[in-house]
Amino acid sequence: MSYPGIHAATNPDKTAVVMARTGESLSYQELEERSCRFAQMMRDAGLRPGDHIAIFADNHIRYFETYWAAIRSGLYFTTVNR
Repeated sequence: MSYPGIHAATNPDKTAVVMARTGESLSYQELEERSCRFAQMMRDAGLRPGDHIAIFADNHIRYFETYWAAIRSGLYFTTVNR
């Protein structure tokens, strides 16, 4: 089970991430659901454990969804921050 998954099971409504600039937040349950959904999308797109991806994005709450989806999928990744 992933870190968000552990906390989603015990404290689903607790805040997992807050973006300082916008105040946008995700609960552990939301983070778990979104990262699971994105992990499935990456597998459906043909990515397999051991594949490499790069995340090119601004600082955004979706980064965390992508990060945990990649971990969950067994992908190697690097970040490129704008």
